[in-house]
Amino acid sequence: MDNIEKKEKIKKKKILLILLLLLLLFLGVILIIKMINNKQVKTKTLIINLNNDKQNSGLKLELEPGETHKLDIPSKKGYIFKNWVIEGGNSTIEDNILTMGTEASKITVNWELENYEIIYDLVGGIQNNIPVRTYNIESKTITLEDPTKEYYTFTGWTGTDIETPTKNLVVKKGSTGNKTYKANWTPVTY
Repeated sequence: MDNIEKKEKIKKKKILLILLLLLLLFLGVILIIKMINNKQVKTKTLIINLNNDKQNSGLKLELEPGETHKLDIPSKKGYIFKNWVIEGGNSTIEDNILTMGTEASKITVNWELENYEIIYDLVGGIQNNIPVRTYNIESKTITLEDPTKEYYTFTGWTGTDIETPTKNLVVKKGSTGNKTYKANWTPVTY
């Protein structure tokens, strides 16, 4: 083989090698584009309804399927957080961590009424009717009955948020918290 033929053969191999490299580069670019497109997962909408009677109680988030979101335990005056209720989207909640499903989801807070005690100290007096001992934020207004005590005059109730003896004391609808009331008396003088 003479020198010219060798040079031609080397030149053809170089061209073939360059074409092969260009083909590999082209295939690599296509593979990278496919990988990028596969990562562009569409987000799904999550609506969180706090069900707390406030005008803007709903939150809206955009999450990818499989993405997690920590749910803070909400609070609502007069109620106890019970659980979350999930609608649609095959999302799950475990230990207040939501894992987004493959479809849009809505979660709503489930509340339970919180009950409170009313404790009466009649200081030796009696009440004609059995007094209300528990209530909640939705209970009707409760009027405390005036007790009676032989040889004494009832002067009023003192206790929770009441320092001066007060008659016709009421626990208004919408009130919260445990209450303690004490009957106050003055001896009858003859």
